[in-house]
Amino acid sequence: MSTQQTSLPESEKQVPAILKKAEEMAAKAAAEKKPLFFTGGVRQQFDEAGLYLKVCRGLVPADDARLKAMEDAFAASRKKADELAASLKEQIVAETRLPAEKYGGADKEAHRAKILEAWKQAWPADEVMLVRMHVEQFERRTRYVWDSGAKAWELEDKSWLQALVVVKTGDRIATWYVAYVNVDHVSNKTTYAVQTKNDRYVSEEMLVENVK
Repeated sequence: MSTQQTSLPESEKQVPAILKKAEEMAAKAAAEKKPLFFTGGVRQQFDEAGLYLKVCRGLVPADDARLKAMEDAFAASRKKADELAASLKEQIVAETRLPAEKYGGADKEAHRAKILEAWKQAWPADEVMLVRMHVEQFERRTRYVWDSGAKAWELEDKSWLQALVVVKTGDRIATWYVAYVNVDHVSNKTTYAVQTKNDRYVSEEMLVENVK
């Protein structure tokens, strides 16, 4: 997916198609008892839909009916996939592995430390096992938006990078959640989004022994 040209109408077209594909893949995975489909292709579809939604959240207010419809559809599809995966959960958890470390920027360790710091502030009770920088590079979107107050077009130039935060959630179970490094190139400000422990974002359980 290229988010550079993403618009709300395009997202309204693409998100349902992606979610339909995710549901079809989940049904096939359950029928054929292939748990890796849930942590592979099915998860990739939800990741892609989630990226469209992330872009849309920057385009319209949070209470926009079109955005809410897509978010509700995303949550409903995730619920269906989760229900299908439930019968294979033990096998899925045992076979789940973290993606490889891919980000190679010179600022990698600085971002990793800041994500960890932000996570501990937001979720002080969590036992964080590691932060995985699994995406190769930042995505960037540059556009002009109309400021109705100033009655002028203003430049919006932002980048973001997804990371995974792995938390020990049981004696034998760890759960990874997504986090984001968000860069505003206009204000030259970097923030770290860690309020991601909800149904709007993908997460996965795995065995503690496989966290490496």
